[in-house]
Amino acid sequence: MARLSDLHTASRARLSELECPSYDTSPWVQTPTLDRSRIAIISSAALIRRGDPVFLPTDTGWRPVPHALADNDLLVSHVSINFDRTGLQQDMEVAFPRRHLDALADAGAIGGVASTHYTFMGSNDPKVLGEMARDIAGRLKAERIDAAILVPV
Repeated sequence: MARLSDLHTASRARLSELECPSYDTSPWVQTPTLDRSRIAIISSAALIRRGDPVFLPTDTGWRPVPHALADNDLLVSHVSINFDRTGLQQDMEVAFPRRHLDALADAGAIGGVASTHYTFMGSNDPKVLGEMARDIAGRLKAERIDAAILVPV
């Protein structure tokens, strides 16, 4: 993880000026035990399916990624100069651990894996993330997903 002091001066200044939202409530939900829970992945690595529109520098959207997508059809389109792609080039599971979830489901440690996961570009204003989170949460709820693994990059 990069430290603020490691970033380029302009990037450090931009991030330091962002307002951090506060919330009046804290959500609480009861979920099944992990061995009965269906799990999804939410990653900020700006991953896309081959042929989908790439994430642009000002992109505040998200992309669905099918769990069954072939490995060679999963691409990284993150545009930040501060984003180190080295780990992803060696193993995409670093930011999108589909095979690890499959292994956990096969072993009975989790109840199942979502058919669709979600990704967005992590260098977004926190105010935008709230709307994005509500959109994705609605889709997860519709698919009857019990929990999500958040993979920040």
